[in-house]
Amino acid sequence: MTTPPELSVLFDLFVADSAARTLLTPVMADTGLTATQYAEYSLVLVHGPLSVTRFASIANLPLTTASDTVRSMERRAHVARVRDPADGRAWLVELTADGRAAHQTARRAFRTAARAVREQLGPAEPGVRDALQRLAAACSAAAASP
Repeated sequence: MTTPPELSVLFDLFVADSAARTLLTPVMADTGLTATQYAEYSLVLVHGPLSVTRFASIANLPLTTASDTVRSMERRAHVARVRDPADGRAWLVELTADGRAAHQTARRAFRTAARAVREQLGPAEPGVRDALQRLAAACSAAAASP
């Protein structure tokens, strides 16, 4: 699909995001987590324990949204707050055993979808991932500029 010149890379991103949601919604339906929640849990699993501020930074979310997300994870008993060993006044969040189990269940479904996309992309996958990471950085930079 080629984007008409009057549209932009942001339009292409919108279409790709819609296609990914169309793929992932039914795949993740019986896992207990949405694709978005799976991504959020993955961030905590890979980077945790971490502060809510660091979570917001990695996920590229406003701090208020990140705080709401963590509170939702806490209500499900999927994250716990632990003291920051570097600063006893601060708190970090990490996945609980139930959170890790929920992530593991969702991971199987997510990986099935990811494998199907990887097969469709073939050898172009690393370049596509690099381009998406550069696009995310460009959007962040554009949002931060006056």
